[in-house]
Amino acid sequence: MSEPGAAIAIVDDDELVRRALSRLVASLALRPIAFSSAETFLLEAQDRLPFAVLIDLHLPGMTGLELLDELGRRGIAVRAIVITGSEQEGTRERCLRAGAAVFLTKPVSRDALAAAIGTPDEPMS
Repeated sequence: MSEPGAAIAIVDDDELVRRALSRLVASLALRPIAFSSAETFLLEAQDRLPFAVLIDLHLPGMTGLELLDELGRRGIAVRAIVITGSEQEGTRERCLRAGAAVFLTKPVSRDALAAAIGTPDEPMS
């Protein structure tokens, strides 16, 4: 598992989901940092990037897929894990092409999240 205290960003517009994911991340001895939008994440995390970022696919404003594209445009290398409650055909492939390391469907189990996050010394895919 990741080094204790490694920061994991959570980008989800649903407060209850952010809280649940924060608890799940904390249960893995990691430090959750929650953001309610992609735009807020980009503004606040640009100076101190987390080890990984959990991105809800369906965000108002900038979507999760658009956030992946923006991270790529900015040359920001962070382990991106896309999560969604409703997967449409071709979405998984588009996200992986845009730079997501992993694509998960809600609800996310602790084991699936731990495997998706990986460890800081693992190469990003």
